[in-house]
Amino acid sequence: MSMEQLRNEIVNTLGIGDGMYSLGLVEDAIKGIPPEQFGDFFAALMGDDHQYLKPLDRVVKVSRQFKQMKREDLFANTKQISKEMYDKFYALHSALTSHAEDNRATVSDDMRLFVQINYNTLRAGHLTLSKQELYVLDELGGGEWLFGIKRYENAGKVIDRIEHVVKTAITAKYLKPKSEVIAGNTMKMIGGVG
Repeated sequence: MSMEQLRNEIVNTLGIGDGMYSLGLVEDAIKGIPPEQFGDFFAALMGDDHQYLKPLDRVVKVSRQFKQMKREDLFANTKQISKEMYDKFYALHSALTSHAEDNRATVSDDMRLFVQINYNTLRAGHLTLSKQELYVLDELGGGEWLFGIKRYENAGKVIDRIEHVVKTAITAKYLKPKSEVIAGNTMKMIGGVG
């Protein structure tokens, strides 16, 4: 299938007008998608995940997932993101430690508090964790790792470790072949190593 055929199929299937500007917008959105992924892209575009979007918005959103991106572009902000996560994790540690100290009658073991807390629903003052931050925290060792965050002497090494997890997640999402990612996720779901 050529780029033009894909564009025409999208326009016809989604009911996008075939005017000069509409065709141009669709073409711009799908530029950069490797031809071998046209079928997967079209299947994702027609899937249920983005039915709530207007047709052109749908094309733009789904195409972002399939475009070839340069590694440098993907990793451009990982150091800053990792530093911000470190600061947030450090502040969360301080908030939980203060909570434990203020509630010593009911919290006798700080480590248990850090390990047993549900970070998905945690609202510690102004601190809440995004899905990405929850993923990174889990990959680093969860509450046990967070409990020890102040023991690490070199914040730079901790930030580097966070950045490694962030880069690994980005690589899995954008740089691995889709079939490899799906196979890994399936193995994790059935209890195997992914």
